[in-house]
Amino acid sequence: MNTQRLTKINPYCEDNFQHQFSVVTYNILADCNITPKRNYLYPLCTDRELYRTESQSSVRNRLFRKEMIFLDGDIFLLQEVDGFYAPILDSFQKKLGYSSEYYQKTLGCREGVMISYRDALFEHLESIPVDIHREIAIRAPSSIEPSFLDSFHQPTNALILVVKHKPSQLIIIACSTHILWDTLRSPDIQTLQACIVAQKIAEVQRKYGKIGEVSIIYGGDFNGENNHPCVQVTKNKGPISDDLFSYLLTLKYIFEDRKAIPCLDSEESEIALKFRELLFHTLDIKSSYEEVLGSESEFTTSDDESALSLDYIFHSQDLGVISVLVVNEQTSLEFYKNAPTELFSSDHLPLKATFGIKCITEC
Repeated sequence: MNTQRLTKINPYCEDNFQHQFSVVTYNILADCNITPKRNYLYPLCTDRELYRTESQSSVRNRLFRKEMIFLDGDIFLLQEVDGFYAPILDSFQKKLGYSSEYYQKTLGCREGVMISYRDALFEHLESIPVDIHREIAIRAPSSIEPSFLDSFHQPTNALILVVKHKPSQLIIIACSTHILWDTLRSPDIQTLQACIVAQKIAEVQRKYGKIGEVSIIYGGDFNGENNHPCVQVTKNKGPISDDLFSYLLTLKYIFEDRKAIPCLDSEESEIALKFRELLFHTLDIKSSYEEVLGSESEFTTSDDESALSLDYIFHSQDLGVISVLVVNEQTSLEFYKNAPTELFSSDHLPLKATFGIKCITEC
């Protein structure tokens, strides 16, 4: 395992927080997603490096366990957790003092999202699995035909966990999501999915209280870089702007030199046109890495096709970002060449942010 990672302190953060907690988001690369693309995405990796299989002694399982101990997060937002691996991981985490919740994708997909939390710090209140396409169907305008909804049905999901931070009594809504990849061929669907998950988080927030009483952590693999509409709408509450919507209507991506290059198509997106009224959310959230570093990470995923920044940890503004974890230049160069390897258990890098809490009651 490569542990050469650096903690970057937020120079603008207040230092009068009574409590703090840390959040890690990590797409750990499911075995079931390797096989269909094994030869062209991971040609430099051996099978021994790639597959966890069902053995607790597999290379990636042992490496991830070391990473989890090193990262030492209080909340883990995980994506691409194989169904067979979820109970193995849950058993290991219990020994470290964590409880976990898992939600597998639909349509026969054999992986899903997981949230783990430190028992000593958090009291579990509620878990809400989110089938994103089902939520789209519930919110769809009445004019939308079921057959049109079925035409872009994807097994994407999210998991929302509501916990109480024991020392401060603050209620925290944590969400782990994995937005559609589809080789960036569907930015319209991605943007719609990101908005729907944010809307679902807002529903839960209204149930438990107002801002200042309920804090939000929304993280995961958004499968879009900072300029992608699904990331931009997430960062900006309210309805999608006219300019961004116009851009989304004909947006497509091509890959050159492992980078995703946006370009415009001649045909407008029917999905964007039909679902424009759902392209909004009401969450007042910020990116933890952008707040500390001034920009997002240079890249968070690397394989033989691309090296992109796709992973984020967003937070409500009542929380202060104390620090984020970054990799040093040497580690960055090694990861950029290709992953996973015996140094990296996934084709994604984990992100970690530490947040500060001001007491809302007597501490």
